[in-house]
Amino acid sequence: TFGQTKPRLRLMWIRNLQDPWRFRAGFELSHNSITPNTKQGSILTELAPLGADGGTLLQINTSLRYDTRDDYTNSTRGFLEEFFIEYGLGAGGDFNGARLSYEHRHFQNLLEGLVFAHRATADLALGDVPFYEELELGGSSTVRGVASARDRGEARVLLNGELRWRGLPVRRRQHIYLGLVAFGDFGQIFERDALPDGDEWRRGSGMGLRLHWQSTIVRADYGSSSTGRTAIYITFSQVF
Repeated sequence: TFGQTKPRLRLMWIRNLQDPWRFRAGFELSHNSITPNTKQGSILTELAPLGADGGTLLQINTSLRYDTRDDYTNSTRGFLEEFFIEYGLGAGGDFNGARLSYEHRHFQNLLEGLVFAHRATADLALGDVPFYEELELGGSSTVRGVASARDRGEARVLLNGELRWRGLPVRRRQHIYLGLVAFGDFGQIFERDALPDGDEWRRGSGMGLRLHWQSTIVRADYGSSSTGRTAIYITFSQVF
């Protein structure tokens, strides 16, 4: 384990093309400081992966989106298809790599206040990427119940499914609802020139609470992984 300090400057530009197509471009400039949580016996110190000493990183990205969702933060119907490209360099030339990603999201309104949502992503990292920018699995946004960022690597497949119930009105005039979610997450990290292994999937499932207040969403999820590990996540916004 390690501590990471990452002050950064980010700029994003979005242009609406012929509806529902959108184009996005941006950049991020950051300076990373990495500190192992122990001075002796640190695996990070022993392995010394690229980026273990931190450094400045400039990332430039662009994406093309096909977006028919009815709401950006809390979708109840529609699709999102996105192809994403990011290139990063820094640390005196030590960092020089890219990431390619394709993401699919689908939201289906089953009944009033009941939505089935699923996400599928495929990612590929190329070149010399600092270890803290590698693809990862585990935690509140990928496979809930699996230890955060336990798996890191060059290629990733991620699948998420959620059954979302908007819930009971707490204050109808202010559009405050308390809802429930049941979810299942699947993912795998593997080598760039290989295919996913049928025995190496990370799996997590569980239940969660959602507090809806206008466009703000507070979520609390309880996830259990296939290895028996459990975790609770409390944060803002939907997973996808």
